[in-house]
Amino acid sequence: MIVRYLLLVLMLVISPSAVKASDSNAPKAAATLIMAFSESVPWKIINPDGSYSGIDVELARLIAQRLNTKLEIKAAPLARCLEMMRRGEADLMTNIIMSADREQYIRYLNVPYQRQSNKVFYLRADNPLDIRSYEDLYGLEIGIKRGAKYNPRFDLDTALNKRDVTVALRNFKKLSLGRIDAVLSTESEGDYLIQHNRLQGYYKKATLKFNQPLQIYLGLSRQSPFVGRAAEIERILTELINNGELEHLTRRYLMSS
Repeated sequence: MIVRYLLLVLMLVISPSAVKASDSNAPKAAATLIMAFSESVPWKIINPDGSYSGIDVELARLIAQRLNTKLEIKAAPLARCLEMMRRGEADLMTNIIMSADREQYIRYLNVPYQRQSNKVFYLRADNPLDIRSYEDLYGLEIGIKRGAKYNPRFDLDTALNKRDVTVALRNFKKLSLGRIDAVLSTESEGDYLIQHNRLQGYYKKATLKFNQPLQIYLGLSRQSPFVGRAAEIERILTELINNGELEHLTRRYLMSS
């Protein structure tokens, strides 16, 4: 009789309803932080083995670590990354300039992590052409990256002949073949591409540059579950800036370019 009673008690303890109740009370795993990644060296790098590195990648990993979640990287061209953010297919995007059209679907963190982003026109070294003023741009074929923003006047100027590509290095190849007259690029990216592809001596920089102070942000998709943790992420980012961790990893990558 005692044995039967003990068996009945044991069956009740491990019954499906009891297990279900236990599972429902268990803490849920944190959502994965999905980063929309468009290569922009040295900020976002795809290595020869297919792995990811760069200033922004390491920054995103530090943020995910402090959020106690995993980081997943989805690589795509810039325009596609922006579409992923619009649709809520990605949570986080880095290295973006604030604009009214993007604010409709991106919740910018209120802590800019870069405050200077020089934009440079690259020319063939053997070409006597120089670009000294904005007016010199008219009549030239200028290579840009699709979806990128460089300078308000330039971005909105429909009279300019802009030829876009999805991969920045293609612009430099087109320039070397004489298919375009100039390449507009973030200076850190252009210099990195030239250095790491052994193209020194083939290109020069025009006199005209867009080097006004420019704030660069991280942003969250407005459809992301992490929008509710935006203030927490802003605190993390502020801490990484103030304690020197961001500056340290930035210097490490820029000094290698």
